[in-house]
Amino acid sequence: MSNIFRSKNTLIFGLLFIGFFLIFPQRGNFGDDGNIFIIFQSNVIEYVEGGNKEPFFEYLENKYSEFHGNHLADFEEKSHYKLGGLYGLLTAPVQDFNVSIILSRVIEFILYHVFLKKLDIEQCIIVYIFIVFLATFVYAFKFGSEVLDKNFGIILAVIVVSNIYYAQLNRTFLFSHIAVYPLFFFMSFYYLFSLHNSKNQKKGHFLVGLSIALAFSFLNGYPNTNFVLIGLLGTFFIFLVLFAGLNKNKYKLINVKNYVYTLIIAVILVLLISGVWSILLGYEFLYALKVIFRTRTWGMIFEGNLGYSVLVDYNANYLFEKVSAIIRLLFTESNYIYGAHEPSFLLHLNFLNYFEKFFLLAGLFFWIKNIRNKTLVNLFLSFIFVFFWVRGISHKSGGPIG
Repeated sequence: MSNIFRSKNTLIFGLLFIGFFLIFPQRGNFGDDGNIFIIFQSNVIEYVEGGNKEPFFEYLENKYSEFHGNHLADFEEKSHYKLGGLYGLLTAPVQDFNVSIILSRVIEFILYHVFLKKLDIEQCIIVYIFIVFLATFVYAFKFGSEVLDKNFGIILAVIVVSNIYYAQLNRTFLFSHIAVYPLFFFMSFYYLFSLHNSKNQKKGHFLVGLSIALAFSFLNGYPNTNFVLIGLLGTFFIFLVLFAGLNKNKYKLINVKNYVYTLIIAVILVLLISGVWSILLGYEFLYALKVIFRTRTWGMIFEGNLGYSVLVDYNANYLFEKVSAIIRLLFTESNYIYGAHEPSFLLHLNFLNYFEKFFLLAGLFFWIKNIRNKTLVNLFLSFIFVFFWVRGISHKSGGPIG
């Protein structure tokens, strides 16, 4: 940690902090989903402090039906609640989504009490934003230093936290569950690599760190981390096992019991945090965990509805359109509006600035030039390159790439 905040690294981080948090103050625009989360969290705090006995969503429905009953035509006609941001709190599918984003809600709840209830929930979210910003910078630096050197680490950290799209998510926290993805990505792979680095004789804190990263990724409650990132880690681990068998390589497999310990600690953390969250909401211990497994991607898996494959729709035109859309998105202006969540702050702004485009192209050049070198960084870049195109081409939801 001391390496990050010494000399020029301290100056760089200080400039980024001043730019993002002091010169440009918090917008206070949390977006539609963000506002629903604020309303949700405020009601959770009120529910817990009130010592209510009924389950949280029963309490919530009774509260708002009683308040609005004499003012709105029919409480059962929930469409009118969209105007007040209450629709997501009073319909079962979105109730599950609010509950499943466990990690952010628990951290915000903890911060509210750490500051002795002196900060309201919006202010707690701003503190959370800074924590995520700082942690992302730190783990991007640590990951870059692990795979190459400290100079690469500081370049990577600066590029990540200064990207305009990352800043959009982080500074407004439109979607906290998406804004934390870079943090958990770098955190997970840093601990995975460091755990297998033969130069690190003491494995304990790397083992615990990887366990925390896995648990937090799952508890984030959104497919980007609790399905895609965990799947990405698992798949790369298979390649790491094969890579570790090569000669003249500092990355080696560790004792099997360490892998078991990692999984056990991660599972315990998931159970404890989700269990406490469930009890706070007035439900059984496994309630929140069950919600995760019945929503989004995990829900589709257990219900047998995850049957889409890019091969079903594959043809030359489809492939060309997808590849063209991805390249266009990376290197030209984005004229796509993400309604209803996107407030259009990013309209006509390039996804990558000139600085980032230069490093992307330079990185591709040096990766291809050294692709035959048997190093972990080449293996990792090759893996990410393949995963990026598979994920992009198979993307099937609305957006600029279709």
